[in-house]
Amino acid sequence: MAETLQKNGSLNKYSLTDVLVDIVSESPEELAAQQLKEAWEEVYAARQNNEILKAEIVGIETNSIPSGGTIKEMLCAIVYIGPIKGMIPFEMSGYEKPHELREAWGREIIFKVIGLDRESNLFIASGKDAISHLQGLTWDRISEGDTVRAKISRVNNRSLILDIGAIPVVLPVDEVSRGWIDNLKDHYKEDEVIKVKITRMVKKEKGDSAPILRPLRPIAANKEATEPLAAPAISEELLTTEKEPSVEGFTVSTSIEEPATISSEEAVQQKCVLEVSAKVLIPDPWPECVNRFRKGSSYPGTVSGVVEYGVFVKLIDGVDVLCRHTNTKVGKVTKGSKVLVRISDIQADEKKVSGKITERR
Repeated sequence: MAETLQKNGSLNKYSLTDVLVDIVSESPEELAAQQLKEAWEEVYAARQNNEILKAEIVGIETNSIPSGGTIKEMLCAIVYIGPIKGMIPFEMSGYEKPHELREAWGREIIFKVIGLDRESNLFIASGKDAISHLQGLTWDRISEGDTVRAKISRVNNRSLILDIGAIPVVLPVDEVSRGWIDNLKDHYKEDEVIKVKITRMVKKEKGDSAPILRPLRPIAANKEATEPLAAPAISEELLTTEKEPSVEGFTVSTSIEEPATISSEEAVQQKCVLEVSAKVLIPDPWPECVNRFRKGSSYPGTVSGVVEYGVFVKLIDGVDVLCRHTNTKVGKVTKGSKVLVRISDIQADEKKVSGKITERR
């Protein structure tokens, strides 16, 4: 027998079997066991295949970690894969200072699984290994002249710190824009993605001494960092790699094979110079500027910055006039002021314009 339902002015027929609810026979305990099994399969697969994982730091704890035959109290970042707890000791996190790790809660971190404690449902991981691995892959993929997307990890007044495939790159303000920028913090935010062009890339030859590029320092959260929490000691077997327990229904290999395409830490050490520019991707206004502006003529503009040695006035995108400080007749100007500038000199070869502010609106 079928029932009818009035819908949007039309009749639709539904069979009673269409609305029957599927009955799930699994108990909460069985569901939890299945989730745990699947999570361990993911952990073992990540370890055996040398995979990079990413998870949110959900806590900061002080744990007893086996190291060099002894047990040490270590500050750890806490992550989870399903219901399985992971610990990333500070020394393996990639952060330079303990307070930086404490301030990283709520942020994502990349890591590799390096040790297991199946009975305690714990694993230990290394952020440094993941960073070195990802940097190696990035170096193998990019080339000089490439245009890539870069994530802004920190904004300073006169520079941006970029993350390009885990490689930290400093982008000075002179390479951000063709025009004058008074303070980069007024224009950019952390985690924003911009396009840059690789202008210089040096790969060190094997055997040369070169430091590993350090990971990017995290941005402090607006909230207070969580205090370290006491936690039970971890089994001595946590860092053992000779023997691994099996998961029901999942074959575990005792050997870890390195994929041929993965660069080792030694390879990362050989490659350490990367320079980029966002400015070169912006059309150059100077061919038009030479024909548009004339020496001795006056043009309206907006004050883009005030420094010790003068005032910068933006005429068009990419063209800022450096003017002497205004006199009492004109009055004080600030960033954003609308002014009239008389051009006193145009140096086309050096792409510089100087002038004098004659009026303020």
